[in-house]
Amino acid sequence: MTEQEREWFEKLRDKKRRDKEVLVDDEEYSGYWNDIVTEKYSDTAHFIYELLQNADDADAEFVKFDLKKDGLWITHNGKEAFSVTDPKSKIKGHINSITSIGNSGKNKNEQKIGKFGIGFKAVFVYTANSKNI
Repeated sequence: MTEQEREWFEKLRDKKRRDKEVLVDDEEYSGYWNDIVTEKYSDTAHFIYELLQNADDADAEFVKFDLKKDGLWITHNGKEAFSVTDPKSKIKGHINSITSIGNSGKNKNEQKIGKFGIGFKAVFVYTANSKNI
């Protein structure tokens, strides 16, 4: 990751923390998150499909899941690395897209599954709830 990308990542992380404070933590808005994400992806195993889909999007030929005491580690041989862009830019990097709602970079690509920009949130729902398991 370049220094510029690291700076963008930090800005994006800060923005998403603020978003979470509103969408998830604030009772006045948390219903939107629940309607859009939590209830739609209530199947706790759905996040596996999202991770496989991301590997497919990157043209991976194999995916490895390694369950360890400290977490689930996923690797694949995808040909496309995740990117991050300036959060203020109209062009969205991969990390920008998976942390947004309804802002998928795949909208115009008929070869890609999942064009709605909400599926990867199943991963966030699972990881947010995993501390309770």
